[in-house]
Amino acid sequence: MEDKFINWDSKYNIGHAKIDEQHQKLVNILNDLYRDTVISKVEDDDDDIAFKSAIKRLTEYVGYHFSYEESIMEKCGYAGINEHKGWHREFVTMILEEAELYKKESRLIESRLIRKLRDWLLEHIAVRDKEMVLAIIKSKKGK
Repeated sequence: MEDKFINWDSKYNIGHAKIDEQHQKLVNILNDLYRDTVISKVEDDDDDIAFKSAIKRLTEYVGYHFSYEESIMEKCGYAGINEHKGWHREFVTMILEEAELYKKESRLIESRLIRKLRDWLLEHIAVRDKEMVLAIIKSKKGK
């Protein structure tokens, strides 16, 4: 089994160096979550500890990253900011709901969770964030 779930590809670069760097870090965190909870899975309490630690790290970094993106959108007067913030809230809600499901059902759901997170994140980067950066660049040229 490969120790990476997502291989970063330059096609995910959106043209903003700092945001691209943060997206790569998010992908690395998802790869860590995959490695620590799916590949290194053991049949004792370490599963629970690894899962909780990985989710905590993910939510903390996602919060930092989304705040950064949203501050850029605000500074540039991005017209789609409210919708974009909604997508960010959707992602955080998905993480928290999956973590809650794990607590309630006492079963590991890492594979499903990681697939959902990967699919959402890569689509968001490739479509939503690229649209945002293009709109911001266009608005700067118009000023």
